[in-house]
Amino acid sequence: MGTLKVSNIDAVYASSKANEKVVLHNISFEIGEGEFFVVVGPSGSGKTTLLNLVAGFQFPAKGRIELDGVEVNGPSAERGVVFQQDALLPWLTVIQNVAFGLQLKGVDKQTREFTAKNILNLVGLKGFEAHHIWELSGGMKQRVNLARAIVVDPQLLLMDEPFGALDAFTKEQMQVLVLKVWHETGKQILLITHDIEEAIFMATKLLLLTSSPGKVAQILHLDFGKRLIAGENVRQIKADPQFIEIREKVLEHFFSEQVI
Repeated sequence: MGTLKVSNIDAVYASSKANEKVVLHNISFEIGEGEFFVVVGPSGSGKTTLLNLVAGFQFPAKGRIELDGVEVNGPSAERGVVFQQDALLPWLTVIQNVAFGLQLKGVDKQTREFTAKNILNLVGLKGFEAHHIWELSGGMKQRVNLARAIVVDPQLLLMDEPFGALDAFTKEQMQVLVLKVWHETGKQILLITHDIEEAIFMATKLLLLTSSPGKVAQILHLDFGKRLIAGENVRQIKADPQFIEIREKVLEHFFSEQVI
């Protein structure tokens, strides 16, 4: 597993040549093997645009994005995506949804169902294989979303505010689940969020974006998610004075720009 390298990226929206708006300016960072990279910023800072660029759904106006030295020039199975709103197929069962990507790749039924069951076990949905999507809660749907993204074994998992629509209790459960999946699979993860506490808790690297146009304000190196994996309780971690101090410094940064 190699490195995602984002070099001097600009992103521009334009309704016409005379009406261009710079959304992201001179963005550079790297995501190395096994890193959990989180981007946090205010509304309008270009977070989702950045994820779409890495996913290959959009193209930068300037700069370059490379995965393992190969330029990103469109969507690829090496980059799986989990969106905030699920895109599950309601006429299929849970296991059929999870196995759908393998089916498109031509994997035989027995192998894809075996693989899908293993991934469903990993995300805590053992016993729900035959359920329909309309029978699931919001948190369970996001578990299916997560399972469907990782079942095809992408190198990099991209997550666009995947817990934004969940209640606080379910959101924290999903944060813990994704950290455990990250640890067990060794995936590189890029998570976009506007939730500062979530960002600090989950990141091994945390990129702070400025207000529009989004620029790199700072990159922090953190270990709270690793502490969870090592056995610490989530509530103890979030109540740790060090955690609170970092949270307040990040909040202070955003308030100083009058962007929250």
